[in-house]
Amino acid sequence: MTRVYEAPPTIAKFILLKNRVQLLMGPIGGGKTTGVLMKLLALCHQQAPNQNGKRKTRWAVVRNTRPQLRDSVLKTVFDWLPPDGVRVIWRESDMTMLLNLPQADGTVVEAEIFFRALDDEQDARRLLSVEFTGVWFSEFREIPLQLLTDALSRTGRYPSSADGGPTWHGLLGESNFPTRGSDWFHYLEVEPPSYMVLLKQPSGIS
Repeated sequence: MTRVYEAPPTIAKFILLKNRVQLLMGPIGGGKTTGVLMKLLALCHQQAPNQNGKRKTRWAVVRNTRPQLRDSVLKTVFDWLPPDGVRVIWRESDMTMLLNLPQADGTVVEAEIFFRALDDEQDARRLLSVEFTGVWFSEFREIPLQLLTDALSRTGRYPSSADGGPTWHGLLGESNFPTRGSDWFHYLEVEPPSYMVLLKQPSGIS
């Protein structure tokens, strides 16, 4: 059965952004996680195909702890991308999802999505040892801000130049609002860099 995603207004704007760092903030229950997942999938489809017709991308999805990763992000991902062993393959051993999605134009979307929790030192080290197209920080206010620069340095490295290089590369993120005075608050509200764009969802009563 085909499911249709209808993005709320703020998320619809988010999906169309082109900036290197794209962040989405809003209240609990606003659909932020689903919105970023749809953005990631859109970027997979927008990747220019290589000479063999493959649209290749590689992603890291980062959450502060493994329970949060499973209870929030993976729950949403599996809801929209249930593994079927053919088009969507899930490897529990290394928490990696492989997408193999044939397109109407004869191309194939091939994506690797690595799910990493920062409470596992091995996962944290592996995050910064792999070449990615992009990284998704889920609930980014709980992730050390210094990791943003390190993660960005690993993006734009896949696919290789032999496959045409990445059409887009950078970092996506969603979160509830950070604490005033925190490092993330300063980054977002006091001295936001030119390469970053932040969209804020209104509350349900706005």
